[in-house]
Amino acid sequence: MKKKGFSLLEVVIAILVFSVFSVSVFYFYSNVIKRNLKFEEKYVVLRMAKEFISQYDSQQRDGTWPREGFLLKWHSTPMEKPRRIITGSDVNYNLQLKLVHLDIIRQEDQKNLLAINFIYNDLLSAKK
Repeated sequence: MKKKGFSLLEVVIAILVFSVFSVSVFYFYSNVIKRNLKFEEKYVVLRMAKEFISQYDSQQRDGTWPREGFLLKWHSTPMEKPRRIITGSDVNYNLQLKLVHLDIIRQEDQKNLLAINFIYNDLLSAKK
């Protein structure tokens, strides 16, 4: 007479196969989540850099700006002496190129996530 059911060896092998499969699926999904968080942080950092550049105030030579768990630090250096631009109107302008260095630092661990330089064309009004 044939016995019905599974032997102990078959059950152990099935549990082992299921465990290996489960661990590999868990490892895959945990890596996907970690990678997604990294990309999300990079997106936030690049968005903050773009926002900073669009709102940059050329009157401040350097400074800091705490933002969403990050710290933006910048320093500007004039690249040339101001040049006077003569216009036909009552107001003339001084033009000066500035090199601005921007660091974005994660406040949690003080890790520098982004360091960029950009050139800012500073146009200041000057009376005739």
